[in-house]
Amino acid sequence: MQTITTDIIEATIEHLPGCIVSFRVKAKAPLIASAEKEAGKQIAKHTSIPGFRKGKAPFNIIQTKFPEALKEETQKVLADEAFKACQKEARIPLLGQNTKISYNLDSFSKEMCEMTFKFETEPSVPQFDPHSLGFTPAEKETVSDSDVDETVKRIRLFYAKWESVTDRPAQMGDYVVIDIEDLDTNPPSKPFQGSRFEISSTSMAEWMREIIIGMNVSESKEGKSHADSTETEEVKKEYTEKNVRITLQRIEVPNLPIIDDELAKKVGVATKDEMLSRLKSNMEKQAVVREQNTNRDRLADILLEKVQFDIPTSLLEKEMHYRMNQRFQDRVFQARWKNLSKEEQDKQQEALKLESEKAIRMYYICRRIAQENKITLSRDEMYPKIDNTLDAMFADPATLNPQEHTKEQEAMMFSRLMLSKAQDFLISKILSGQ
Repeated sequence: MQTITTDIIEATIEHLPGCIVSFRVKAKAPLIASAEKEAGKQIAKHTSIPGFRKGKAPFNIIQTKFPEALKEETQKVLADEAFKACQKEARIPLLGQNTKISYNLDSFSKEMCEMTFKFETEPSVPQFDPHSLGFTPAEKETVSDSDVDETVKRIRLFYAKWESVTDRPAQMGDYVVIDIEDLDTNPPSKPFQGSRFEISSTSMAEWMREIIIGMNVSESKEGKSHADSTETEEVKKEYTEKNVRITLQRIEVPNLPIIDDELAKKVGVATKDEMLSRLKSNMEKQAVVREQNTNRDRLADILLEKVQFDIPTSLLEKEMHYRMNQRFQDRVFQARWKNLSKEEQDKQQEALKLESEKAIRMYYICRRIAQENKITLSRDEMYPKIDNTLDAMFADPATLNPQEHTKEQEAMMFSRLMLSKAQDFLISKILSGQ
């Protein structure tokens, strides 16, 4: 609790749970007299009194003719001036420009006036020692020749000429174009429509293979999704089975292009050797990004556990509302939500609340790191130059086509990248022992 004393006010400042600040202010006689004079001027501006020009009536006339209006206006002016005087000394920022300030007049006289203000302020992130967090970095990834071969295969598939198979059912090694319907929603939703899958143990879930193999074009078949038999018991336990219907639109086999300079030119480079070299380089960069993301996730879990502080209720509600609206943009989610019981909906709301709270707390932790260490983000970092298809394949989709981004999308992207940069700075500091 903090106390403030000046010539015009006495105040007690208290920080309450939920980032609420309470100002209990006693306005002294000089401030009350000043507020009354200002209130008289405001009333005079909007009042016509015979014998005086509008706005020029003497204060004593206003006192005599409009005592109740003067008292009411004085209280309004006094509240504004008392809050400003207290805020000037306390220097506690409001959460935002539109933050609501609640006000209660406890007592009022010309000698002393007592009032209480309450408002939300920004969270106060406590100091912490990065080296005491117990952070363990992720293992570094290596990119093998077989990894490169698999990516080359995907490039060849993108430029392949597809031939339809109509004289036999689907079998291992085929590519199929299918619709998948979730029969547990009402009406059934289509999470996949006209999607191409390879029938293989590495590219298709076990339950999908069980249904699709042996199906003919235009045939539909119902079944149930389940975890692969090779999954851990923990994954199997957490897996939610779904009743599904699969419709087989087409069976296709690819006619793959040769790996040569012609294919290289299609992805924006001159030769086959340059394509393979840049491809491996990009894959190694992507492996570093995956390692960074794992490290960021690990650091976030530790920070959220060890760096505790309150967050404003209004901010939490706003974040939850935004995230729920985003989810309702998805028709599949809408359909599933309608079929949930009240208990299941409440459970999802609680999970959403926790998710929102974590996001807000991480934002303020990383903002503090960025401010204290003067971390900045340039536009070139937001939108790195991409001049060929091969590099674009490995770029963050959000960084492409900046001219198509709205101001809101750009602001969100800036915030996300700044959070990542702050986390990377802290990780680097921990690993270097600085």
